[in-house]
Amino acid sequence: RRNKKRVPSFRKLLKTSKIKLENKLKNKQFKQECAVKKYRKEQRKLRQAVKDAVSRRPVPLEDYKKPPKRMEKKEEEEEALPLDMMDEDDLKLMEELAQKASFITRDLSSNEPVHAKKRKNESVIDKYEKMPRHLQSEPEKELIHLLPIKDKHRIIPQTMEKPVISVEEETEEKEVVVEEKEVTEGN
Repeated sequence: RRNKKRVPSFRKLLKTSKIKLENKLKNKQFKQECAVKKYRKEQRKLRQAVKDAVSRRPVPLEDYKKPPKRMEKKEEEEEALPLDMMDEDDLKLMEELAQKASFITRDLSSNEPVHAKKRKNESVIDKYEKMPRHLQSEPEKELIHLLPIKDKHRIIPQTMEKPVISVEEETEEKEVVVEEKEVTEGN
């Protein structure tokens, strides 16, 4: 058996209609065009990907290169600071921090490198300690749980705030009740 298609015989050509032969030819040309278009598209994508990869250089998050030292500005800065009040260690620390500005962008409490993978911290308590503490301005309101309402899709819990009666209101209510009793007794 041959892999190539056989050329149709003369009798076969006579039997097939002209329209069928035209359709076969059109289909063959269409398939060739589609294959060429697909190849071109793949080549275009590859070229674009290579172009993008070449144009984009990975930019480091922190620049560890030391800038050229300028003696004049350094002297001016030292004059501006009250050095007699500072320790030498503090001064060195401040100069180091001024050289690299990464302390502004990231948390100083973590001594991990910048590009380290983020992992879950084992000490969860530390995170809680960092949260600001707010004083309770209002006392918590007591809730009365009522019977829930059953809906088609779910059960809706019902709650109501327990009415807070101040001491003054209680005394007023007692006085009103006492006055009503006196009025009823007087009649």
